[in-house]
Amino acid sequence: MGDILRAAGIYRYGYGTISKIVMIDRQLSISAKGLYVYLCSYANTGDVAFPFRQKIITDLGLSINTFYKYMNELIDRKYITKEQQKKGTKFSYNIYTIMQTIPYEEYLNISMQNNISVNLPECIPYIDIDILGYGKIPKVVTTDNELSVKSKALFGFIASNNQWLNTDLCCWKNLCDIMKVSKTTFYKSINDLIQKGYIIEYREESKKGYDKPIYYVNTMFQT
Repeated sequence: MGDILRAAGIYRYGYGTISKIVMIDRQLSISAKGLYVYLCSYANTGDVAFPFRQKIITDLGLSINTFYKYMNELIDRKYITKEQQKKGTKFSYNIYTIMQTIPYEEYLNISMQNNISVNLPECIPYIDIDILGYGKIPKVVTTDNELSVKSKALFGFIASNNQWLNTDLCCWKNLCDIMKVSKTTFYKSINDLIQKGYIIEYREESKKGYDKPIYYVNTMFQT
């Protein structure tokens, strides 16, 4: 038997990258973000076979109709493109591409929505999608069918934010607005991730005298 090379911890079973700019796009639903997170976890090694739809809807807890609904959101926002391939005159298969650029106008709009300063010249037509940062998204999380699509979207949001989230710096109201969820759903999703061991919660006393939760990815997670 030959030697084995493996990644440690939560990334042992493979991972992709997730762009922060997609996670803070307020025009995307949380479930569309969850689907995007799922697909990104498969795309780190170049061209790969698209996961079977039945696997996707099982892993994410979607129906076939909601799968297409959220996929169309991603296509409409130009984060993913879809090309139909034919064999002769008959349909053969689709090529889904996760885009690595966004139009300057979209970058500007998302930045303004989130009070992020823009310092790029307007003559640049397309912007690298990772311009605001990105994180790693492990397959062990995205393929866990005990987690909801919303929990996976929230994990992607934390991962894209340098693998951690300080709730004292980003208020709950703003977080819920970005992710399009209620505070109750936000808490449930984060607690599901904590119970599974994918996220660790740390609390420290703030200057205002109350405990502020800080969440970060448990990179040493072992199955």
